[in-house]
Amino acid sequence: MILKKLYINQFRNYKETMFTFSDNVNVLYGENGIGKTNILEAIYLLGRGISFRTRHEKELVNHNIDYSNGEKGYYIKAVFKSDHNEYDTTVEISYKLEGKKHTKHVFINKKEIKARRDLIGKLIFVLFLPTDTNLIEGSPSIRRDFFHMLISMVSNEYLDTLIKYNKILKMRNKLLSIKSNDFYIYDDDLAKYAMIIKEKNIEYTLILEKTMNDIHKKIFDKNTDVYNIKLKNCLSDINTVEQYIEKLKSTTQEQIRLSTTYFGIHRAEYDIYYNNMQAKKYCSQGQKRICSLIMKLAEECIVSQARKESTLLLIDDALLELDKNKRTKVLEYIEKKGQVFITVTEKENILINNKHEYNILESQRCDHL
Repeated sequence: MILKKLYINQFRNYKETMFTFSDNVNVLYGENGIGKTNILEAIYLLGRGISFRTRHEKELVNHNIDYSNGEKGYYIKAVFKSDHNEYDTTVEISYKLEGKKHTKHVFINKKEIKARRDLIGKLIFVLFLPTDTNLIEGSPSIRRDFFHMLISMVSNEYLDTLIKYNKILKMRNKLLSIKSNDFYIYDDDLAKYAMIIKEKNIEYTLILEKTMNDIHKKIFDKNTDVYNIKLKNCLSDINTVEQYIEKLKSTTQEQIRLSTTYFGIHRAEYDIYYNNMQAKKYCSQGQKRICSLIMKLAEECIVSQARKESTLLLIDDALLELDKNKRTKVLEYIEKKGQVFITVTEKENILINNKHEYNILESQRCDHL
């Protein structure tokens, strides 16, 4: 997959701007605070339907523009080519803000889509952020979300099952919160979807672990496995839908007391181990950085292989904490993976030697790039 063009209008600090990208490495270079990350955010938004920085859509609108003669809002558009198609594909998002009211429309090849699930997987990418160490040291929900998105990117069936599970769980918990005795009507479906999710998570825990070790060996020229992932959940002794339903029934009083479904795959925990150490507790910040980076590279590898499609790599200052030697090795690996977008404040942090032919897009302190 190649992102050919990106059009941005009234988005963040940009007015009206068109970017044309190289098929290889695109370096977004400039001072902090002038909009480099906004470009990655626009790409992410076009692929996921939401921002990775805010859930408040109005914050994405450029508020430094005089809208007296026009509508307040933003418009972004991506033109990309899949590895499997002869023709280009376009994704557009239009957002309009009128007082407290707002409207948002998403189009694929000029045809409007209504559900975010129809957008996920059209534009395939992996995002690398300075905060990625939260994958190692953050709350369990961050790792759960990582696995859910990873599997959803390669399986529409999993995404549909996850959406159904979360919807049923929400309705069941609502009935528990008001002490209604009707919550049990959701037990059969909850158990059915939970077991599907559980099996897929077990499968991809093993896949991710192996892929992380393979990539680490390749980048750093090592011969031994250093990563291990342990999936911990309260379903370890449950292997059938019937057993799950029985567990729900046997814990009814406790669920009513707590007003929630307190166990299930939605409470799963993933422990990452590095050299037999629990990374969250015992690894240095540098080791956590490498671990999270390898985790994201493994995500790219798994999605790319499953979809038989090259993946865009969006890298936002995620390599700054690496020493020069490690950064060089990682970049040499990344530049062979496909199209890359990377933000930097110093050219020397990215231009390793003269053999790399990078497309440098230099930002200036103004309303557009």
